[in-house]
Amino acid sequence: LLGGGIVAGSGLDTGNTGVDDGSTAETGDATQQEQEQQQEQQEQQEQQEDDEPETITHQIGDTFTVGEGDDAIQYTVKSAETYEAVGGEFTSQEPNGIFLVVEMELTNQGSESFSVTSNAYSAVDSEGNSFDADTEAGIYIEQDSRVDGEAISFEQLNPGLSTDGVLVFDVPEGEEMRLRIEPTGWLDTGNTHEVELG
Repeated sequence: LLGGGIVAGSGLDTGNTGVDDGSTAETGDATQQEQEQQQEQQEQQEQQEDDEPETITHQIGDTFTVGEGDDAIQYTVKSAETYEAVGGEFTSQEPNGIFLVVEMELTNQGSESFSVTSNAYSAVDSEGNSFDADTEAGIYIEQDSRVDGEAISFEQLNPGLSTDGVLVFDVPEGEEMRLRIEPTGWLDTGNTHEVELG
């Protein structure tokens, strides 16, 4: 009888072990599926990051091209100065912070006319804050003898032609600034360019 009891007990133990093995197999399948899903999500995220345009950095005096094909514009940032006011002898304007005045040359390398406006440009500080061009101050800059060129407002630049333009930004004093230039084409997903202004 004792022997029989031991056999019976062993049989029950074996049965329990069988059930446990089945649960372990199901858990293993679920874990594998989760790992495959995580790997797939990671691959999709890496693909999206690869597809995103990158930001290319330049220095004052560098010549570089923004955009592609018919929307390609060549830039050379000539100078960047700060002023406590801009204007002439009789009329001038003062900033809330300090005026950052950027002079640059643009060349249309595309095959179609290009609309030059201040919308494609912004000043960016070390924390990523963005500042639009001060178009009102741009009116006064044309009367300022210290600045060679006219403020960028709106003009058409035909293929193969160049023009000088000035951008004026009202920015906090003492900040390290960069000029950010975005591609101008409606469907252009090219890289953004930034120029270190100091």
